[in-house]
Amino acid sequence: MPDTRAALTAVVRHAVDLEDDYDDVEPVVTALAASGDTSLVPHVREALDRFLDAGNFYGRDLVATVLAGIDGVAALPVLLRASARDLGDDQDGLQTEIIELMLTDRVASRRVAQEFAAGATPELRRVGRWALGFVAPRDVEPPDRPEPIGQPR
Repeated sequence: MPDTRAALTAVVRHAVDLEDDYDDVEPVVTALAASGDTSLVPHVREALDRFLDAGNFYGRDLVATVLAGIDGVAALPVLLRASARDLGDDQDGLQTEIIELMLTDRVASRRVAQEFAAGATPELRRVGRWALGFVAPRDVEPPDRPEPIGQPR
């Protein structure tokens, strides 16, 4: 893909105008995600912010895929913050992208998720706790839950 900036512009335009089918833009999104062009990261993050502010979850998901592909686990804080924003959708696409990204480096992802779980807002804490469920060590037993008062063990 020779001109990644033009390709990103086309993806953003597609998400705003919704004139074409996803099948038409999917190869471009896939190529951008695989491009390794880190010079795009600031532009992708700007597009993500615009889509979040506009409540455009389709655009959010498209550029999240590009960002995750280019930036890897370094994109996780940005994507978790995006997930903390309620745009009224089920977030299936975004959450799938986050999960797949976290599974590529569980240790680094666990650190990020823990930071979010201790975050300043309820939304960030919720997203952090959700993310921890995918990267918590499997060999650690959860603490015993206290029984309700008046219920014998």
